[in-house]
Parts: sequence; structure tokens; C-alpha cells
Amino acid sequence: MAHTPEKIPSASLLSILLTLLVIVGIGWNYWLPTAEDYLNMQTQEGYPPNIDFFAYYNAGNRFTDGVNPYYWAETDPTAENYSDFIYPPTILPVFKLLCTFPYAAARYLWAGFYTSLFLLAFLAIRQLVPPENRAFFLLICSILVLTSFPLLLHIRNGQMDIAMISLILLSFALYHKGRILPAAALLAIAAVVKVSPAFLLIYFLLYRRDFRFTACFIAAAAVLVSISLFQVPSDLYLDYLQNVLPFVSRGTSYWLNQSIVKFLPDGHNLSSLVSLAGLGGLSLFYLHQSTVQTRSAVNQPVLRRPDLQDFLLFYLNLLVILAFAGKIWSMAYVWMILPSAFLLNSLVHKAGSIRSLILPTVCILLMNSKVYGYPVLDSLNLFGNLLMEIFIIFLILKHFPRENPA
Repeated sequence: MAHTPEKIPSASLLSILLTLLVIVGIGWNYWLPTAEDYLNMQTQEGYPPNIDFFAYYNAGNRFTDGVNPYYWAETDPTAENYSDFIYPPTILPVFKLLCTFPYAAARYLWAGFYTSLFLLAFLAIRQLVPPENRAFFLLICSILVLTSFPLLLHIRNGQMDIAMISLILLSFALYHKGRILPAAALLAIAAVVKVSPAFLLIYFLLYRRDFRFTACFIAAAAVLVSISLFQVPSDLYLDYLQNVLPFVSRGTSYWLNQSIVKFLPDGHNLSSLVSLAGLGGLSLFYLHQSTVQTRSAVNQPVLRRPDLQDFLLFYLNLLVILAFAGKIWSMAYVWMILPSAFLLNSLVHKAGSIRSLILPTVCILLMNSKVYGYPVLDSLNLFGNLLMEIFIIFLILKHFPRENPA
């Protein structure tokens, strides 16, 4: 009986397998030990690891003890003696539950929670990628995760930005599956925890003109706040809205801030006007795009998979939120890991030349980079953001068709 030679894999398959092997090796041998070091790193003397999560944990303890978690000393809004807990009170019952565990256990539970949520978001966004492009999407995601310094900072501080972007992306994915109510509910959860995700209504309401989604979002947010009132005194909401939120919105010129308001005097009230101007400009742009583009979502069902134009506008909304918020530390740019992988995957399969991919790739590299306390180097994430915004606006205006007046 003649021996049939084995079929040799194609060059493209070999390339993917070798790339995956390299990525797994780097991830296991280098990134994971580094991430473990960051997870257990003490950032300030006298404080335990994961200093931001410690602020959440401490707020949960103080809330349990009946103490206002927004102030270090006696409540005095005029003194602005604010604590390091700056989030809406809706999340306080969750931190009250977490602080029933010892801190060492609670911080690992927190890390496990946001990691699991991130993996769910990855799987959800992967479903929006055409099947033939999913292997390449996995490669890009892996590379961005392994090279993201904002992610290492996030792990070090125990922040909640991974949880927020995961909820946002799960909402986006469900929306494009036609699951409007759960999509709105997930975005509402993100908004009542960190406020800024609420500005994604610019995309849903002003570009897609989806009034049903907006109504579901408002209803879900109202339900979440109402449920929290069984444990959270209403005075904490008033305090947050009247004192804490305006204070946070003023921004800071501290070099680690990657918002455009960092170039204003520290804590200047003008920062709120700049933030509103940026969000207002985006709103006008979306209103214009929703009326002139032939592929706009006005009065049309959502697409099972978002086309490039639709995703560009969603992506742009994320960028503007980060660029114009009052305080956006470098670690908040973990928001852009999965969306950037989706965008780059889409552009690679639609671009006419490699040259057209250079600018967006550089922008993503900058948003993924470590920043240093020196001029220019202290704003790399922000510069990548702003360049990408310009690129996306140019791409939309130049390459997407408009309605035929006839």
C-alpha cells in the first residue's frame, strides 16, 4: 500500500502558528511575572498594594460605619477636604460587601472580577468580527495586551477602568445582536458607577437616533439608583452631585493626567467649559453625520456586525470621552485595547495599502505607551488619542458616501 505524504500547512497558517507560539511564550515567561509584580507592588509607603482598590475598600468600610466616604475629616464642602473615593454612591453597597473579606482576599477577588469581565468582553467583540478574520483579531488583541503599559498601571493600582470598558463593550456587542434592553442596562451600570460612560449616548442617541435604547438606558439607571437607596442615604447623592462631581470635573495639571484639560491651570473652572466644548463639538458632528451619510442608522435596524463607519463613530466617542474628561490617568487608556484591536483588524482587511495603516498604528502605539514626567513624553497617550481623532474624522468625511440630494 502506497504511503500518502502528509499535507504541508500553508505559509499563512505556519505564520499564525509561529506568531501564536511567540505570543504565548512572551506572555507566560515575561508578561505574567511582570503583571504579578505590579499586582503586589506597594506604590506608597504605609499603604497596601493596589492603592486605588484600597480607596474603594476603605470607602466600603467607612460607609459600613456610617461615615461619609467622600471626606477625610468632618464633612465640610467649603474646605474641599475630599477623600480619594470620587465615584457615585451607587457602587458603595458593592464595596461594603467586599470589605467583609480580609483586604488580601478582597483585592484578589477584585482582580479576578475585572479579568473575567474583560475576557467576556473579548469574546463578545470577537463575535462581531467575521469568522475568517478572528485569528488575526486574536493576534492583535494579544499583542496590545502584552504591550500595554496602561494595563500594568491598572493592575498595580487595582483600578476599575477594565470593568468599565468591559461593560461598555458588552453593551455594544449586545446592541448589535438586537438585545436592546440588556445592552442599555449594562451601559447604565457603567454610567452609575463612573459617570463618563453616560456620554456614549452621543453615539446611541445623536448618531444612531435610537430613542428606544436611550429610554431603556434612563429607565435602567433610575432603577439602579432606586435600588441603591435601600442602603445609600439620599444625602450622599446630593453631596456627590453638588460638591464632589464639580470638584473632580475641574481637572488637574498633574503630568500623569492624559486629558486635554491638563494644559489649563490646576483645578481651574475653565476645564469644565473645555470638556463641555469637546463633547458639544462631537454631538454636533454626530448630528450632521446622522443626516448626511447614506449608511446612517436613522430609522434602520441595527446591524448584526457593525460596519466600519458605525464602529469608527463609536470608537471616536470613546476617544473624546478620554480626551476631554477632567482627570484621566494613563491607566484609563486600557479602554482602547479591545476597540483598537477591532479597528486595526477592520482597517487591515479594508485598507488599500500598508502606508494607510501607518498613522492609526502609531496612534495605537502611543495610546498603549508608558508616559514619563518630561515635556512631550508626559502626554503620549493624549497625543495618540488626538491624532487618532483627526484620522477618524478625516476618514469619515473623505471615504463614506453621502445622501444623494435627488
